[in-house]
Amino acid sequence: MNLTSKQIQIMQVVCSGSLVKEELWNDLDQILERLEEEFNWHTTKQSIQFSIRSLVEKHGLIEKGAREKRRGRLRVIIKPTELGISMFGDKKTEEAKPQSFVAEEESCPEPISEVIEKEEVILTEDNSLSEIDDLIESLEDY
Repeated sequence: MNLTSKQIQIMQVVCSGSLVKEELWNDLDQILERLEEEFNWHTTKQSIQFSIRSLVEKHGLIEKGAREKRRGRLRVIIKPTELGISMFGDKKTEEAKPQSFVAEEESCPEPISEVIEKEEVILTEDNSLSEIDDLIESLEDY
């Protein structure tokens, strides 16, 4: 995947998350402000929108989320996709994961790698809901 240096800078800002304590991800104005502060990059809002559109549509590295009311206006939240996180890392996602998915050593009777080796399950569109429910029930102990 070929990215420009500017696209890489945008991804670094997006993946690092919002600097505002109550907010997880940035909106467009926050990204524009941080690019100026962190990379001394002075550009227009239209230019950033063009670059973000490319990162969304062509590369699939970021996505536009819901609108939130911030600073008196509704603003679109811009956040990394799984692919973007895998390529650029993300310190915010660790905090955002629901606690039910964070396994503690004491709560697992055996390492999850052993559980996966014991039951190989491939989920496809053909799986029925009851098969998926059975799988979930069998893994609830882990």
